[in-house]
Amino acid sequence: MLVTAVLVATLAALLERRSVAGAVARIQVAQGSAEALAPGSPAWQAVANGLPIVPGTRLRTDERGYLLLDFGGQAAVELQPGAEVVVERIDRAAETPTLQVRQHAGTVGYRAGDALEIEVLTPLAMATAREATFSTAIGPSYQLRVVSLAGKTVVLAQGVAVAVDSGERVVVEPGQPPRPDRNPS
Repeated sequence: MLVTAVLVATLAALLERRSVAGAVARIQVAQGSAEALAPGSPAWQAVANGLPIVPGTRLRTDERGYLLLDFGGQAAVELQPGAEVVVERIDRAAETPTLQVRQHAGTVGYRAGDALEIEVLTPLAMATAREATFSTAIGPSYQLRVVSLAGKTVVLAQGVAVAVDSGERVVVEPGQPPRPDRNPS
């Protein structure tokens, strides 16, 4: 009886971590209240560590939630409390393989390795980076702040591209191009 219970528990653990066709990432850390809405699913579901993420999955955290997504060691996306994103796609066939994420709300951290460029689409601008770490924050009035923590991030809005070097930040207001952010808060 004990052997059967151990076998069933082992099989359940293996099935939970199974490979999902088309998965591009896994949730490495899920804390507090965090949910996913898979493509074609009618309802949000609570998430847990190890959950595979397929393109088109929408993820959100509430005021106590936190998520860290791992893209096979090539990139990471970190949702802070109150954030919402959609993992749009990974285009590995492109000359520069690209992970595309659409950010709808909150603060999200991004880490791009040398094998994958990250492209973040927001309501106001697009931020791209490779071999860089940066964060984007969408405020309640849809103001966007982009902070480069390491490497270089490029922010494009209203047809104007601005390179943001490590330690620098830019802000994008509705209908405006990116500009240096002189407000440290």
